[in-house]
Amino acid sequence: MNRFLANIYRSSTLVRILIFTSVLLFSTYSCVDDDEYFVPVQSVTPDDFYGNFGAARQTDFLGQVIDVNGNPIENAIITTGTETITTDSRGVFSFKNANAYENFAYIKATKTNYLNGSRALIPSDGTNKVKIMLQESTSIATINTNEVVTVSINNTTSVTFNGKYITQNGTDYSGVVQVVAYHTNIDDTDLYSKLPGMLYGQNSEGKAKQLETLGAVQLKLISSTGEELYLSDGEHAEVSMPVSTQHIQHSGATIPMWNFNEAHGFWIEKSVATLDGNNYIGEITQLGNWNFATPLAAEILRLEVKMNSGVELANVTLEFSVNANTTMAPEQTNERGKSSMLVPSNEVITVQLYNFCDEQVNDQVIDAINTTTTKQIVLLDNEVTPVTIQGTFYDCNLDVVTNGYVFLEKDGNQFFDYIYSGNYAITTLLCSSTSETKAYGIDIDAGSVSNAIHFEMIAPLTDIGSSSTCAALEGVQEYIVYKVDGNPVKTFTTDMYSIFSMLPNPMLIVGKTDAGTNYNHIGFAFGANGANALTLGNYLYTDTNSIATLTESEVLFQVEDSGMLDDPQPNSAMQINITDYGLVGEHIDFNFSGTFFYGGTEHTITGIGHVVRD
Repeated sequence: MNRFLANIYRSSTLVRILIFTSVLLFSTYSCVDDDEYFVPVQSVTPDDFYGNFGAARQTDFLGQVIDVNGNPIENAIITTGTETITTDSRGVFSFKNANAYENFAYIKATKTNYLNGSRALIPSDGTNKVKIMLQESTSIATINTNEVVTVSINNTTSVTFNGKYITQNGTDYSGVVQVVAYHTNIDDTDLYSKLPGMLYGQNSEGKAKQLETLGAVQLKLISSTGEELYLSDGEHAEVSMPVSTQHIQHSGATIPMWNFNEAHGFWIEKSVATLDGNNYIGEITQLGNWNFATPLAAEILRLEVKMNSGVELANVTLEFSVNANTTMAPEQTNERGKSSMLVPSNEVITVQLYNFCDEQVNDQVIDAINTTTTKQIVLLDNEVTPVTIQGTFYDCNLDVVTNGYVFLEKDGNQFFDYIYSGNYAITTLLCSSTSETKAYGIDIDAGSVSNAIHFEMIAPLTDIGSSSTCAALEGVQEYIVYKVDGNPVKTFTTDMYSIFSMLPNPMLIVGKTDAGTNYNHIGFAFGANGANALTLGNYLYTDTNSIATLTESEVLFQVEDSGMLDDPQPNSAMQINITDYGLVGEHIDFNFSGTFFYGGTEHTITGIGHVVRD
C-alpha cells in the first residue's frame, strides 16, 4: 500500500496530531441558492457559512475505492453533486467537468455490506486524485430494545444505549438490534482514509473551522429485517473514548464532539465530551460518525512540484510535518505537478517528497503563511532524475481512446492517470529499483482493458508503445491489428511468425501468414543492428529500401499478397515504431501508420502488433 493510501504515522515523540482542514472565508460570495451543496444547515444562511467554498467551478476527479486491506471495491456507487457512477474492477471511478467549488469538492461512496465513505478536498487545476476506504458493515454485538446496555467497540471504547429506537419513517421499533461500530484512534495508520470528508466543520456559532482530532467513532444500528434504525426522539447514547497517555497531558477538561453531515460533506459541532480519568465521555442524540476534535485555524496551501527546467512532476507523494512533531494527511501530485491542502496558520511546514517507489528523494521547508498561498517546490537535476512515461491506446476500431486511464503498478505501489485523446504521458521521479513496472490501459467508455504492458522505467523517456484496449484481445497472447483506408479492422491472433534471418543480411521477419504461404496477410522485414537485434525506435519504409541491403532503421512491408517485401513502392511514407524487443519467448511490440502506394493507388494504414519472438 503506498503512502498516498497508508497515511503514515511517523513520529514516536508525537505530542499530538493536528489535522488541519479548513476553508478560507471570502468577502465575495457566489450565488448559491440553487446548488446542491448549498442547503442551509442549523439555520445558518449561505452567506454565513457556505460562501467559504468560493466560486463555482468544474473539475476532474480520478479516484479509487478500497477496503481496509487495500483491495479494490468494484461496483461501489460514487456520487458528487447530482452525478452518479460506479467503480470498475479496479475500484476506480472518473468524473470529468464535475461541479465543484474553488475550495470544496465532495465525493460519496456506498456499497452494500459496507458503511458509507466519502472524501472532501480542495480542488487543484488538473485531475484531482481521490482514495476512499470503506469498512465492512459487520455487527459486533446484538442487543434488545427497552434495555440499557453498554457495547464495547474495542477494549477501551464503548457506547451505552438506552434501548429506544425508531425506523426511518419514525415508527417505534421493538426487537433485536444489531450494532455496527468502529473506533478510529489517533494512532491508526489509516486514520485519514477511514474518516469521512475532510476534517473541516461548522461550529455551534455557524463558523467554519478546521479540526484537531483525538479520534472518532462510527455507529449504525440495524433491525432484524435489515432496516437501519435511529435513536428515538429525545433519547441519547453515551460514548466513552480513551485518550492515550501520549496525548492525555495536552487534553482539556472538555472537547467538542462533531457529527459528520453526509449530505454536505463536513462536520457539525453537536455535543461536548468531558474528560473522566483517561476517557472522554459525551452524549449523542443521533448515530453516524462522531469526532472528538478541537477547532483550530488553517490556510490553503497550493503546491506545484516541478524540475528546474519547468517540467511538472506527477505521482510525487508529499508528507508534511510541523515543528518536527506533527504529521498531516499525505498528498499526491497530479499530472500537472499540483496538489492543494490545508496547513496550520503561521507555522513552518516541512515537506518530504517520495518517488514512484516510496523512496524519499527530497525535503523542503515552507515558510509560515497566514493567507491562501501558492508555492513552488523546484527540484534540481543533480538531486533527482525525472522520467517521462508515454504510450498510445486504441479501441477495437483502432481509434484512439478518448476517455480512459492508465493503471501503473510497481513494487506494491499503484498509480493511475488519465489518457487524453489516446495519448498517455506523465513525468515522474525515477526509482532506484530496476524491478518491472506493469501498465494497463483502460477504456472507460467501453469498460475494457489492455493486456499488461511490462517495462522498466528508463530515464529520460520510457515509451510503452501502442496497445489495444479491445475486450476481444484481453488475454490474447499475440496479435496484429490493422485497418486500411478506413475499412473494417482486421485482427489476427494465430499463425504469427517472428523469424530472425541472416540471409541475405541480418533481419527480423514478422508477420501473419496462412500455413505454407509467405506473409499473405501482413509482413515486415526489419533491418538488424550490429548486435543482430532490433533497436527500439522508428523504422522507415521507403521505395529505396532493398531486401538485399536492408540496414538498421530500415523496414520493408507488405499487405494482402502485395509482394511489397520484394518490390517497394515509390512515394510511400510509412513509419513503424518498435517499442519493445523482448528475449526469445517474450514480446515484440510495434505500431505502424502512414501511407503506401500499391497498384498506382495511395492507401492509408494504421495498426499495432504484439507478437511473441520465436
